[in-house]
Amino acid sequence: MPVLPAIATRAAAKAATWAPMRNLLAGAAAYYTRHYNASATEPALELWQTDATSTAPVFWSRYSSAGTKGIEHLVNGISLRSPDGTNLLQVNNTAISMTGDVTIGGVAVGGGMTVYNVVLNSFGSGYQLVTGSTSASAASNTAALAALYAAVGAAGGGVIYFPPGTYPLNATTFDHGLAYGVSISLQGAGRASILKFYGSSGPFMNFAPASGSTQRWYMRELLIQHDSVSTGACIYLSGSISKVVLQEVEIAAGGFLVGVQSAHSTDLFFEHCKINTRTDYSTMVSGALTPVALDLVNSATMGGVFLHQTELGCVGKGSNPAAYGTIMRFNNSGAVDTVVLGDGCHLIGGAVGILKNGNTGNVSNVLIGKAYITDTEICEKVEPPSGVTAENWLHTGTWLDGRDTNVLVSKSNSGTPTRFTYTGCYLTNATNWGFYFGPGVNVVSLTGNEVITSINTSGRSGIEIGDGTTASESISLIGGIVVVGASSDASYKIGSAVDAVTVAHVTQRGVVGAFNGTTSTSRVHAPGAFKA
Repeated sequence: MPVLPAIATRAAAKAATWAPMRNLLAGAAAYYTRHYNASATEPALELWQTDATSTAPVFWSRYSSAGTKGIEHLVNGISLRSPDGTNLLQVNNTAISMTGDVTIGGVAVGGGMTVYNVVLNSFGSGYQLVTGSTSASAASNTAALAALYAAVGAAGGGVIYFPPGTYPLNATTFDHGLAYGVSISLQGAGRASILKFYGSSGPFMNFAPASGSTQRWYMRELLIQHDSVSTGACIYLSGSISKVVLQEVEIAAGGFLVGVQSAHSTDLFFEHCKINTRTDYSTMVSGALTPVALDLVNSATMGGVFLHQTELGCVGKGSNPAAYGTIMRFNNSGAVDTVVLGDGCHLIGGAVGILKNGNTGNVSNVLIGKAYITDTEICEKVEPPSGVTAENWLHTGTWLDGRDTNVLVSKSNSGTPTRFTYTGCYLTNATNWGFYFGPGVNVVSLTGNEVITSINTSGRSGIEIGDGTTASESISLIGGIVVVGASSDASYKIGSAVDAVTVAHVTQRGVVGAFNGTTSTSRVHAPGAFKA
């Protein structure tokens, strides 16, 4: 293949004679190479394809001394072929069809998917968005995005891509109207792709499949903002959605009363996300508005919620004024089964970190491992209402930093909380209780936890379980450290009505723990518990 001599500048190269090479592309007259001096700004080699009547490039790919720069420009009608003639990539306006796997914005897009650019796509101007810094284009953008979402669904699914820019929008309802198996992904380019909403009330992204339709939905690498403050949810999953995946999605603090609210969905996944709420404490208090970062209000059985390396934030995050609102709330009327907060998750701020105290749905199998709940008043508050069960809550290696209480579990609302296990957790800063398991709570296992409190008040203890009147049973307190101030009641306190108890090898600092009242014959108070 002939190669031109080195040319000092791009302008000089454009005026030079180009050397043709074997045509590997279809849809244009010729394919050329151009050779440059290699530098930080000029590639060593460019491959160009021109149309039949001019030298205007319709495709180019750059290569440099540092390696391939990749495809930098494609226009309508170009097909990139392999040597055997197979189309690897075909451009129809800016819908890019792929027969092999392609990575967009760091996310692998499966073979056969189609990518639709919101700024310029093959459906036409009524489906295209514009960027801007004001609300002037919000109404037209909203209509275009809803239409594009429906059209992509009708075309069999695909990726709706938001190039870097700020996209003004109003509250939007999404429904592609098709059945299970069609998936749509809203894909950005990280924090540079901003969906900016206007309007005082939400929900702002309402995913509401029609009755009888079960859909899948994905969102990746987008920053979502509000121009001011609002009521309602940023993301509302109101319809029957079988799988929801959010990856590297950030809902910015300050604008939305509720971050994500799920009313009727199963298998909800968050990975590397930041979900925040409004922060205007005084206004929300005066208006009786309660912010919630993740609100599970589903009316049907919810199959699972999974979070990995995700931050949920609420008012009071990292500083005063007083924390307000709830970070993660179970206000479900349908059962929630399996909630996993995995490694690196962080719940921060709020009056309560995790709350279950309302509605008629059970919550079971809550698994929290190597997560953080910090800068909140009560890290975990479980008080299910009458007829409701909260069971099988398992913590492993969780950091709980509550200014009032770290863990509060009780039957004060007449429900049934049972089977709570905490292993290797670190509890700190509480001024009332580290662990509080109220009268009637059964099956509690505390093993190897470090409870370093700021308790120095009569009537409070590092760990309190049961009382002297309401029966509780099956309590295990093994190992670990409990620290309280000299004026508190005890490092740990277990009521006389609690049966089947084991306490062993607990290191105490402050006031020695003890059982209250008469010791039941079924208890074991191992002598390994001692004061440091």
